[in-house]
Amino acid sequence: MQERALSIRIIHFCNAEILWECRDKTNPICPCGFEAKSGRSDSVIGPCAFNNNKKGDLRKTWQKIVCAYTRGSLSYQSDRLQAISGLARRFALQNIPYVAGMWCSESMIQDLGWYNTKGFRTPRFFQEHALQIEEGMHTSERLPQDYAPSWSWVCIDAPVSFDHQLNDRVLDWGVKDVAYTYASSDCFGPVASAALVLESYVFPVSQIDANSLLLFTDKYLGDCFISWDKGSEGGEWGESGFEFRVIVACWDLLNFTGLIARRKSADAYGKHLCKETWQRIGLVWFKHEGRLRTNWSHSIKEWKSNNSKHLITLI
Repeated sequence: MQERALSIRIIHFCNAEILWECRDKTNPICPCGFEAKSGRSDSVIGPCAFNNNKKGDLRKTWQKIVCAYTRGSLSYQSDRLQAISGLARRFALQNIPYVAGMWCSESMIQDLGWYNTKGFRTPRFFQEHALQIEEGMHTSERLPQDYAPSWSWVCIDAPVSFDHQLNDRVLDWGVKDVAYTYASSDCFGPVASAALVLESYVFPVSQIDANSLLLFTDKYLGDCFISWDKGSEGGEWGESGFEFRVIVACWDLLNFTGLIARRKSADAYGKHLCKETWQRIGLVWFKHEGRLRTNWSHSIKEWKSNNSKHLITLI
């Protein structure tokens, strides 16, 4: 994939003709003048991928690259960062710090909205919400924490996509700090440690199963839909000795989107927690419908005015 995206020019030897592709053209062209409309899912990562240097366009390009890349097949998941490092180095010309597949820029608040496309059990909402979905029960492996943190898409060996609606909405969460140590001198490789500090509204979770959450809130949020990072059969939600939270990404008239996190409870340690650190395990959506939506705008503003945001650290 990197060879295709980083090449200045590509010649396609097809069954009936030869096609020429370069950074000046979005689609391959034939010497006869015919311009082929590429239907390939990875057409975004062709030679023209880096033509536009606007920040918003570069963010969308990186998200599309990640989506195409994670649908590929690697012999060793420990090569997950190295196999995309060439493209990351090309993006690094924009002087943006890079940590385990994530860019520490103003777009990070949107990039945190990645999700496992095989991580849910209820497809209808995801199709209506313009999210990508792949059928079938699925269990993904989580890479070690000293390779990639839980808040990076790199940490799971699964196809991922992004909730692109977060690109156009006013978000409630914000990144306050990112602390990291690289595992080697290569800043495009694994990390020894990485912590992300988010500031947002946080809901404790009183009940959790594979399909739903019950939050400690006096407002009915609507129907719940979840994409689990380790897959619909991953089971991280069912392990004992943990407490759970939902960190609000965006809560408005249309929908509620949040990140599900967990940490070991004080009882599991047998003493007070020594660190306020959490692990991301999924992304959740609550969909407001019908009469619920008509009275929602005032309720949201009222709730937010009566509650404060919290700092929460993800590792």
